[in-house]
Amino acid sequence: MTSGRDLGKGNAHADALDRDFARLGLALWPALEQADPNAIRWRQELTKLNQMRNAIAHDDRSRLQALRQSGYMLTTGLVETWEQTLNSLAGTMDDVVSANLSNLLGCQDLGD
Repeated sequence: MTSGRDLGKGNAHADALDRDFARLGLALWPALEQADPNAIRWRQELTKLNQMRNAIAHDDRSRLQALRQSGYMLTTGLVETWEQTLNSLAGTMDDVVSANLSNLLGCQDLGD
């Protein structure tokens, strides 16, 4: 289950999460969107967060400028928004994965 995990070799971007959780038979993003309509926005914010992280980590000034021009200025407010986004995403992921595993294993959902 852990061999070749995308999360073990790169950023926790939306597609990596999707591929890794597919190992459990879970279509993660559709399940998240069903659980909370905010998941569409979470996915977009996760993408921008990873783009910003990569631009900073690799000193990609042209990418930073492109992010600024698209409305993503690295400010305390943006970081706080991303923190809230990640907290909400992680909490909903926990609920969705718990329900999926409970269904897969034929036991009571431990999240209840």
